[in-house]
Amino acid sequence: MTSPTDELQVAMVARMEAFGPLTTLVALRIYDRVEEADRNDVDFPYVAFGRVDEIRDDAECIKGFDIRMQIDCYSREPGKAECLQIADAVQLALHDEELILPDNALVSLAHVRTVCQQVKGDIQTTHAAVIFDAFAEQP
Repeated sequence: MTSPTDELQVAMVARMEAFGPLTTLVALRIYDRVEEADRNDVDFPYVAFGRVDEIRDDAECIKGFDIRMQIDCYSREPGKAECLQIADAVQLALHDEELILPDNALVSLAHVRTVCQQVKGDIQTTHAAVIFDAFAEQP
């Protein structure tokens, strides 16, 4: 049995890589994760997956999962403008998209909120967290 959360992340990456307004900003710099210690070795700007929460939510005859997925956007341009543009492109690429999962079924995918701020202790880097809620069913 394949994890619906893992399949969702793979589908989200494929959609973001195919979304021109986002790739214009970050090229194909869309990562599973970037460790804080490695941040200086990565070209900016970029997108990486952050926190993921998966909660079992079964109904009669349905194995369901509420999934909260955070996508982190990072920029080193002065101010918040570039980081907010990247965050906006991420939400435009994914909000209400009907992504196909190979083994599971995505019922919904919705942008919930975006939070943007300077990275604590790093005066060069701005971070935006783009948060999505999804519901998936497992056969």
